[in-house]
Amino acid sequence: MPWSHPLDQESTTAPTLPQHAEAKEGEEEDLEVAVNAAPKAFQGEKPLSAGQLNAIDLLQKSKQIYFNAKSAEEYELLPHLVKQTIETFRLVRSFLTWQETLAKLDGWNPYKEKAAAALWEKFKKNPAAANSNSAAASTSAIPANSDRFRGYKIPKNAKGKAATNVKNDKFMTSVNKREMEKRKWKKVTHLAQAMIEFRDAANL
Repeated sequence: MPWSHPLDQESTTAPTLPQHAEAKEGEEEDLEVAVNAAPKAFQGEKPLSAGQLNAIDLLQKSKQIYFNAKSAEEYELLPHLVKQTIETFRLVRSFLTWQETLAKLDGWNPYKEKAAAALWEKFKKNPAAANSNSAAASTSAIPANSDRFRGYKIPKNAKGKAATNVKNDKFMTSVNKREMEKRKWKKVTHLAQAMIEFRDAANL
């Protein structure tokens, strides 16, 4: 049997070492991909609890109630509703990031809507002020027009027709007001019922 030097044996086994190292590197890459693809619960992050999911649902329903009131032209309720939505938004922000919370609302920002709600409330009050201003302007214009027709007598028949028209206008105005009040209270009742259901769902 021929004699071989120990160094010759080491030289024959040396080429296998890099292959073993490459295999380890490949295994580490596979492990990294598997960890990144795993659910958050397996990455050490806790999944959302039932209470947190309810808070998100409450936030989304708050937004829906706000837009329902806006569609029903109940502008005087908007500041209060957006305030409640902001409170729920802060609750959700305690366990989600700002961007994640906005994503739950499809990008709708209740903080920006707060200023818009105040403007809508003012818009609700402005028509009455505008009507009073126009009435005052027409009253102040009467003396100037009356000077033009000074000395002209209105026929009796015309006076009677004018009085009848005024009565009819007053009657129609009162009827329209009653109809508007009925519609308004129907909207308010519907909105209040939605808010009650919303509150009951939040307490479950």
